[in-house]
Amino acid sequence: MELALVLGAAYFLGSVPSAYLVVRRLTGEDIRRIGSGNPGTMNVRDHVGFKTAVLVGALDIGKGAAAPPPRQRGGARGGGAGGGGGGWRG
Repeated sequence: MELALVLGAAYFLGSVPSAYLVVRRLTGEDIRRIGSGNPGTMNVRDHVGFKTAVLVGALDIGKGAAAPPPRQRGGARGGGAGGGGGGWRG
């Protein structure tokens, strides 16, 4: 159950289109219709500006950092590479 909540929260955070929201708020334009059409930091940098791209990049990094990690229990459910080795006494 906990894993499903963690995965759901991570999916939700990852689905927030930070580049689209920032560019729409600051310029009123749709980043998906500018340049390459990719709503990412590089397209924002190329067509909106460096400072806006830094903001978008920071928000994207923050989304990854905000994703809730599963509890560390060791073994296969230990929360990835770092937590997985914590309970292993091999």
